[in-house]
Amino acid sequence: MTVSGGTDYLIPYKIKVDTTGWAGGVGINQLSDYVQLSATKTIEFIKRTPAVGKVFPIGIQIPEYLNEIYEDGTYTATLTIGITAP
Repeated sequence: MTVSGGTDYLIPYKIKVDTTGWAGGVGINQLSDYVQLSATKTIEFIKRTPAVGKVFPIGIQIPEYLNEIYEDGTYTATLTIGITAP
């Protein structure tokens, strides 16, 4: 993550994608629990979404102890999501 002043910090945040609202449509979810992204993770859908679509909340978890280490400010990171058809 990069703080607004331009300094890069390695912040060990974790990501989770909640697919429980569509349990019958998901075969594999490697992001069902909070994980630190160090490699590509996969979510495999086994059904088409309804015409109105589906919502899959994405959670970000930052360890509590980091509040005392890093400076206040706006942090940014880029998360790339690719969607492909089988």
